[in-house]
Amino acid sequence: MIKNLEKQLKEAKQASKKAVVIAKAEGQHQKAIETDLNLKEIGLSIDQIAEATDLTIDEIEKLK
Repeated sequence: MIKNLEKQLKEAKQASKKAVVIAKAEGQHQKAIETDLNLKEIGLSIDQIAEATDLTIDEIEKLK
């Protein structure tokens, strides 16, 4: 029983670490989108925005 609980705890910790990594990545992506929209407003080209944000040209063109 204890070994099973220890295994479950270990698995939960690993899942928690993965969730943190995913959340950070999603936050960084959202920030890039916000930056993209700001750069569009000041008139930068799509190529310049792609270079500055690491978003693809397709992603940038889809944003409004």
